[in-house]
Amino acid sequence: MNPEVFNDEDEAAACEDVRRMAEALSPQMSALEDILKDYSAESDVDMDHQPQSGFLDDDDSIDGEMERLLTSEQSLRDELQFAEDLNAMMTPSRAEGNGTTNQFSLETLDSVQKRLYEDPPDNEVPSSYTLDDHAGYLKIRTEKVGGWYYCDMTKYLAPAGADDNELVKDYCLPVPFRKLKRLYSGLSYQEVAHSKRSSLSTPAKLLQTPTKVYQAVAGTRTPRASLTPITPSRTRTPGNAPATPSTPMPPPPPPPMPQEEPLPVRTVAIRLRCDVLCGAVMDAVHHAFDVLPEDTTSQIIKRQGGHLRGAVYHASKSLAYVADIQLCTQKSDALERRLIVRYYHVQDDPEAMNELGQALQRKKKIEPEEVTLETIGDGGAEQDLFGNQHMKQSCSLIQRLMAAQQGGGASKMDQKQQSSWLGLQNFSSYESKSEMQRSIGRHLLSNFKACPSVREENKKANPTIRRLTLPSLSHRDWPLLEISWEFTRIILDELDNRDCTFNTLSTLPFGQFPCLPTLDVHYCSQLRRISREAMITQLLKSAKELEDYAKTAQYNCAVCITLLAPMLDLYGIPPMGLPQVSKPLDHYPLEFTPPQVSCPPWGSLVMEALNKVAARTPTGEITDDEAVKMVYQALVKQDDEEQAARLGRKNAQIMDRLAKLQSHQRLLVTKIRDSHAFSAKAKAEADSYLKRAQAASNEGTQAFPSHLESSVPLLSFRISLGASSSGYCYVTPSQILFTTKSIPIVGGKTTTVFDLEKVDFQVIEGATSTLLNPFPYTMNVVSKRSGQVFYGFRPAVGPVRLQKFLSVIQSFAGEETPDEFSRVVGNVQAVEEDGDINLSEPQSDELSI
Repeated sequence: MNPEVFNDEDEAAACEDVRRMAEALSPQMSALEDILKDYSAESDVDMDHQPQSGFLDDDDSIDGEMERLLTSEQSLRDELQFAEDLNAMMTPSRAEGNGTTNQFSLETLDSVQKRLYEDPPDNEVPSSYTLDDHAGYLKIRTEKVGGWYYCDMTKYLAPAGADDNELVKDYCLPVPFRKLKRLYSGLSYQEVAHSKRSSLSTPAKLLQTPTKVYQAVAGTRTPRASLTPITPSRTRTPGNAPATPSTPMPPPPPPPMPQEEPLPVRTVAIRLRCDVLCGAVMDAVHHAFDVLPEDTTSQIIKRQGGHLRGAVYHASKSLAYVADIQLCTQKSDALERRLIVRYYHVQDDPEAMNELGQALQRKKKIEPEEVTLETIGDGGAEQDLFGNQHMKQSCSLIQRLMAAQQGGGASKMDQKQQSSWLGLQNFSSYESKSEMQRSIGRHLLSNFKACPSVREENKKANPTIRRLTLPSLSHRDWPLLEISWEFTRIILDELDNRDCTFNTLSTLPFGQFPCLPTLDVHYCSQLRRISREAMITQLLKSAKELEDYAKTAQYNCAVCITLLAPMLDLYGIPPMGLPQVSKPLDHYPLEFTPPQVSCPPWGSLVMEALNKVAARTPTGEITDDEAVKMVYQALVKQDDEEQAARLGRKNAQIMDRLAKLQSHQRLLVTKIRDSHAFSAKAKAEADSYLKRAQAASNEGTQAFPSHLESSVPLLSFRISLGASSSGYCYVTPSQILFTTKSIPIVGGKTTTVFDLEKVDFQVIEGATSTLLNPFPYTMNVVSKRSGQVFYGFRPAVGPVRLQKFLSVIQSFAGEETPDEFSRVVGNVQAVEEDGDINLSEPQSDELSI
């Protein structure tokens, strides 16, 4: 045998060859999506026929990862500069002069605060007051997914007497669409045309030249937008016009820069009942556009199912905004039904600008009729004022909380520093805790760091600025927040009057007329989406585990092919190709019938749950929470059956792949093992191996083989046991042998042989050479039973690859290797029948399957 086969092998190149070989073994290895290849997006039952973007199209792919990494250094600098500016601004000596004044009377704010925040019985001034304490006072909370800050505005928007917790959520930060869809199911995106800013893109000029505005923004009439957002991970490239034969092909235009979707100025989530029709909810929202004050002009742009989009123009303030309203379901344990109301700058939607401009033109030509509107009440203006100011001081406090996170969190700040950040100088100067809190509110309203507008954030596309964008603290976004509060209150009043809000369950029980006796179909379809999303997420996770297991086997097979290829040439064995590629997943049968096919439209389990809800509703024996839980559990049970069927099909494909890999590896070992029958070189190596094994010095030890026989070595390579000892290692199908020679002593050979079924191999990670130990061991031979270390050596082959190769050989070591005719001869016996002796095979005692 040529001992120099693996002597000078470049380990890095060898590992690269193994990786390429592993990729070639199974081309469809990384295609996990094939487990859902036959899944149709149309299977989601939506009674409104509203197209929904698939939840597997995640906009947060890694396509824009390099772009985000390039801006990471600048982002860090922005954060540090923000923390320094905010810390300097909140120093008590400079707090009064650096703030932003507000256009309302603080005395009025005090009077409203006293009326809305009643003093508690125990109203003593505390000895310490932290940032988190005031956040609890303002009812600032965070979502479990994403940690988005929001305020509970139920007290300021809901009718009198409504004390439901978190009936109205008002998000403090502008939540992007790709983040908001992680919180809510059924959310669709209205794609708008992005263009450069022009001098006509101002609300004040909508009435003058709506056609020019439209042409300047869109050029031609903008088609109805699809529901797929333009994000950094998905861009659209316009097609090139075909060139004529006489003209050369023009160079392709550069791909468009990735554009972020417009950010909303305000996002409000109103909780609704689950037994109200989707059409009734959207009718209430549609009517809210009709009852706006006389100085406003509204235009409905789109209404489809649970999605309504409209534009509103306030003539008195020369401001316009776009309201996007969608009926969704929150992905939480309670599965709350929420009406998501988002407000945008009208400049971000050219189509809305055009339609609103045309509506203004028609209103100018036609004399408007006199409409009598009911006034909301004497305290309406104060409610609007304080609601917006509450959001402003909440955002100002969030600035301080975010700045505290730069230093490791508010818990690491001392009491004096937190008090100075809240504007507290002396606790003894306040008579009550409520007076101290109102003073903190005035300080927060007068001292904050102005934030960029959401439109400026869209241009910069800076992740740091995104986290620091607070529309309530932006001079450009604040006017839009003020006028949007009125429309939000009108929507909530309309929903409350029609018994659609969640707080009406106290006066109108679940399922009672005029509500539905069961869950709404639109709500059920969104519950099904949530259930299927959880099922597919778990299915992909389980499939990935199977793929990882197959990848390990695939890499081990590539190692065997790479290491045994020189031995095939050495023994004169014809080379073997790669294992057969397994069949695609859709070639394996899926033994599953969708429940929506056998029992449309939801399936038998869900229909049974809905029937139980409808039967128990008239008697009042079931609540809304119980009904939702019952239907959702039925959906989960149906999806579990589908997950088991799809995972079983994927497991069948993986087992087929593993069987082909193992068959190929077994064939390689068998060919080398039996090569002594036709190869003189292999016969000589087998005899030489037997002589070395018979001279082993560890005979009688625990891991010594039970018998020694002539065997063709599968692999041989050089090893070293230190600075003065080196030799060779020989691996056979059932044994491993080490023969070393001390230097410079001539003839001092030592042979050690182990049974592969009795030992394991450990790779010593991080083995570094020292002055006393210049050649440290990188592999150990240990006992499977006791873990005792029998042998340590440093191989010329990569230790990790060698360990994987030995693990494959060990898996075949315990298999029986009968001769070609042993099974026939062993099962034939002589039987005498009617004086004649015949050969027959005895019947087996085992029952045939």
